[in-house]
Amino acid sequence: MTHSQSIVDILTMEGVCAVRVDPVGLEGMSAAAGAYVLLIETAGPLSIRLPQNDVSVLAPGTYLYVGSANGPGGMKARLRRHFRCSKKIHWHVDQLTTCAASVEALAVAGGNECKLGETLLASHQYKMALAGFGSSDCHICSSHLLQPVTGGHSA
Repeated sequence: MTHSQSIVDILTMEGVCAVRVDPVGLEGMSAAAGAYVLLIETAGPLSIRLPQNDVSVLAPGTYLYVGSANGPGGMKARLRRHFRCSKKIHWHVDQLTTCAASVEALAVAGGNECKLGETLLASHQYKMALAGFGSSDCHICSSHLLQPVTGGHSA
């Protein structure tokens, strides 16, 4: 089973409707607000810099990033940006998406990024990958970057 299918299954069991989105499918997507899960595959080690930490190195592997898109353009605009390789580094996740071997997305209209992360962690199939990643403005989560518990790589 692929990670995207596993995530869809986990979320569906919790009553959450997650829709797979690819760059082509963005054109038919509305500008609704919501949350999303990015599935990011990295081919080599990546040095990640967070404001409060020194550089951390993420091993090659699969990472999940939970995010939200509540501003202008909603999820359509945010996911379009995440799918682009060439962009100015603005968010922590940009450090991964600009170097990723592949990026997939699951969109949840009206969703909440913290609830998505909490649901995935509660499944015990995913764990926190790097403390503070993507959650510097969040008072609930330790990280918005997850990785598979088995079959993945430890950061």
